[in-house]
Amino acid sequence: MEAIRIVLKPKKWISEKNIEDASLSLNLNLTLKDKLSSLEDNTHWHFKNGKQKGVLEITCFKKTGEIIFSVHQNRNGGWEKGIIKLITASLAE
Repeated sequence: MEAIRIVLKPKKWISEKNIEDASLSLNLNLTLKDKLSSLEDNTHWHFKNGKQKGVLEITCFKKTGEIIFSVHQNRNGGWEKGIIKLITASLAE
């Protein structure tokens, strides 16, 4: 069960590099970059915030441009919701 799930359907195309740059500019640590085998044509990341508990997962679908931010209940550190707001604001610029 997810504690947080936010779907972003941007008006402009957002590249993988844009997502990584926005996340890394907030000093998040990229701990995984892969594809979810259960979903088509995607890139999936895990980001951590220093030594704090919690993992922010971001999935980007290449065909639609849709971006999903998710935090699972067992990986919720409490910092993720604020970071999601900062990342989405950065991507909207």
